[in-house]
Amino acid sequence: MYLLWMPFICLFSNLAFAEPAAKVQVLNAKQETLQDTYQYPVSVEAKQDSEIHAEIAGIVKEVKVQIGSTVQVNQPVLILQHSKVEYSQAPFAVKSPIAGQVASIDKKQGGRVEIGDLLVHIVNREHLILKFEIPETEVHTLTLGAVGSLFFRSFEGALSEVRLQGIAPRIDPLTGTATAELQWDTSKWTPETKKKVSQLYPGMLGHVTFSLHPREAILIPKRAVTLENGDSTVRLVRDNKVSKKKIKMGKEIAEQVEVAEGIAVGDSVIIQSSQYLQENESVEIEKEAK
Repeated sequence: MYLLWMPFICLFSNLAFAEPAAKVQVLNAKQETLQDTYQYPVSVEAKQDSEIHAEIAGIVKEVKVQIGSTVQVNQPVLILQHSKVEYSQAPFAVKSPIAGQVASIDKKQGGRVEIGDLLVHIVNREHLILKFEIPETEVHTLTLGAVGSLFFRSFEGALSEVRLQGIAPRIDPLTGTATAELQWDTSKWTPETKKKVSQLYPGMLGHVTFSLHPREAILIPKRAVTLENGDSTVRLVRDNKVSKKKIKMGKEIAEQVEVAEGIAVGDSVIIQSSQYLQENESVEIEKEAK
C-alpha cells in the first residue's frame, strides 16, 4: 500500500512546493518619432567692430568720448599732439571710421602714444553676427539652411529660430573645427523678441540646437538590455513565457536606447522581474509600463 501511494505523494509534494511564476513588468514596444540633436556654443559678434590705432607718435591732448558714448562716422574721439616740433601746433584729430558705441578707451589724456598703439575700440550693436564651430566629423551632417533654436542664459526658453547661413571651407588644424555663421529668422519675431535681441552684447555666449533627420524608431529603457556573450539582448514575454531576443542598438537618448533591429511594435519587453529568468520560463505580468 505504501508503494502504491508513493507516486501520488511525490506528485502532490511537487505541486504543493512548486515555486510560483516570476512576476515581471513589461513595456509594449511602440514607434516614436526620433530626431538627431546637435548642440553648439554660439558667440555674439558685432558686424561692425573697429579698433582705432595711432597713425602718429605724440601725446593725448584731449579725450572727447567716454565708455558707452555713441559716435557717428568721422566723429573725433581723441586729439593728439604730434611729437615732432614742426607739427606740434597742428593737433591731430583721431576719428571713428564707423558709427557705434565706445567699448574701450586705451589711452588717457596726457599719455604717450606710439605709432600702432591701440587708442579706442568702437562697436556697433545694431547688426550682430552669430558664430559657432562645427567639429570636422559633423561638417557634412549640417547643410546650409538648416533651422535651429537659439538659447541664452539671460532669457527663458528659445530666443529665436536661426538658419545656418555659411560654413567656412577649411578646418582649423588647431581646433579641428570649421567656423559657421547663423542668420536670424525674423519671420516669427514678436515685439518681445525684438526687445530681447536688442539686449544682446558682442561677446555673449549662448548655444544653438539643431534637430535633424526625423525617423520612426522603437525606444526602450536601457535597463531592459543585457549583454550576453557579447550580444545585446532583451527578454520578451510571449504566451506567458520568456523569450530572449538579440537586438541591434542605435543611439542612446538619456535613459533610453533606440532599437534598430530585433523587436517589433507590440512586443512585450520585460523591464523588471522579481528573479533571474530562464528561456521559456513561465512568468506572470504584474504591470504594463506606459
